[in-house]
Amino acid sequence: MIRWLAAALLAVVAMALPAGVAAQDISYPPNSVASVGVCADQLLLALADPLQIASLSSEATDTSISYLADMADRYPHGWGGVEALLGYAPDIVFADATTPQATLASIERLGYRVVMLTDVATIDEAITQVHEVADLLGREDQGNSLADLIVAARRQAERTNWSATVVAFRSGGYVPGNDTLMSDLLAVIGLNNVGEALSRGDGRVPLEVLIASPPDYLVVPEEEHGSIAGSLAMLDHPALAALFPPAQRILLPDRLTYCGGPSIPEALRRLASELARVTP
Repeated sequence: MIRWLAAALLAVVAMALPAGVAAQDISYPPNSVASVGVCADQLLLALADPLQIASLSSEATDTSISYLADMADRYPHGWGGVEALLGYAPDIVFADATTPQATLASIERLGYRVVMLTDVATIDEAITQVHEVADLLGREDQGNSLADLIVAARRQAERTNWSATVVAFRSGGYVPGNDTLMSDLLAVIGLNNVGEALSRGDGRVPLEVLIASPPDYLVVPEEEHGSIAGSLAMLDHPALAALFPPAQRILLPDRLTYCGGPSIPEALRRLASELARVTP
């Protein structure tokens, strides 16, 4: 109970209470919770008692970004606008950086308690967030189990090889910088993310820069059936095809790194497997 209060009130999650509601009025554990962010979805699906989940975000079943999309399909997930929350009457609404500010403001105006989950930039931050959310849900054992899986996956994937460099692409051409979960995952398997150094300050690496200063490998987003995201046509350029044949391209679905939490073990396994495939 003490750890729950510390996590809920002092750490990375922020609790917003409607007027006139004191902290001690928050039921613990909550009987009903809802999510209005795809990353919050993942943590509720991985940690909450199924009976606690009232509804999920409209992106919960989007297989391109939601790691647990198949699980999400069992729950209401369109939520039909902020007003639909009135029908679910959740004790707590979980939000994250993917939640539009207008949506968040409307939820708070309706008087709901909101837990805002911050983006995680490292595996350690993700583990801390897992524990905090699990404690808040009254599901400490589930939090410990998921945290143990993440730690074990990191230990198994760890490798030291800082001479190898990589630029990681997401669908749409965005390149994650140094202070991101993607960069920390790459560091675990021994790859040095140089995307930020090669970018022009807006998370993009121009074609001519990749050709002039090529890293050892590219991480490219894999869609269904092993195809590369169509929005990355630049990677089909003949010069890049010559510089980065399949043996220098690490395929990684966006849904494994879009959020932290339950997708991390699979992301590490996939990265380690792909690196083994492309390493001479």
